[in-house]
Amino acid sequence: MAADPTSTHHEMTRSIRRSHGSFEIAFAPVLMALIGLGIDRTFATMPIFTVSLSVVGVLGSFAKIYYSYRYQMAELEAQGAWHDPAGRPGAGTVDGAAR
Repeated sequence: MAADPTSTHHEMTRSIRRSHGSFEIAFAPVLMALIGLGIDRTFATMPIFTVSLSVVGVLGSFAKIYYSYRYQMAELEAQGAWHDPAGRPGAGTVDGAAR
């Protein structure tokens, strides 16, 4: 039996979204270093901008991945079966006792 093309498409899209972090970690510092290299060659300040912009690229890519992860975990937490959107007392507890 053939798989539903819609679900396959959604799963592939989710998979691509999850794997893009490795590309950001690799390419952001390289791209920023190349920009820094161009600035360094223009102003004869070798390696000041190359190193500093590559560090900014590393920090920026890790910050983006970190905050994307936090946002995704908050969304999943809100969708969990233990979450009570009405805010009733005792929700999210076992037998009414706090965990």
